[in-house]
Amino acid sequence: MRLVREATRERLRVLWKAATSPRLVFHSLGWILVFAGADVLIVQGVFGEAARNGYGRIWSTIGAYHLAMFYLVFPVTTLAAFRWKAWAPILLSIAGWEDIFYFWLQGRAVDASLPWLVLHPTAPLLYAHAIAALAFVIVVTIVIPFYRQSAKPSPPGSQIPE
Repeated sequence: MRLVREATRERLRVLWKAATSPRLVFHSLGWILVFAGADVLIVQGVFGEAARNGYGRIWSTIGAYHLAMFYLVFPVTTLAAFRWKAWAPILLSIAGWEDIFYFWLQGRAVDASLPWLVLHPTAPLLYAHAIAALAFVIVVTIVIPFYRQSAKPSPPGSQIPE
């Protein structure tokens, strides 16, 4: 009976360690949401009406801001906050979550065309990229560690008798 309890306890410990991994996914999405909120406040505050009417006319001025924000400020602060786990929020941001949150925070649907992104993806393609990246992060942070930990051999004497 003691061996059964120890084996059950070990299985629960493995499950608990795997279940704490979702924090990285939630923290990553929350981090991106904070940056999207800051982006909305800065763009609407600094560029005002021109930003609300579309990016076509103001891209030359807002482009420098976006380059500084998302190629310098976001990666540096993300690396400082997440350290070696920074790959998750950076991947999710590159995949389009920041752009999706940017529009959702304003109560708008994602624009049909996104000319500031590489290859100018359409909104459905942006959603597909974002969902695929989120699925990838979930698999890497939750599913794989759970199976790696549960596949480890049990210490001698902790086998469940048959």
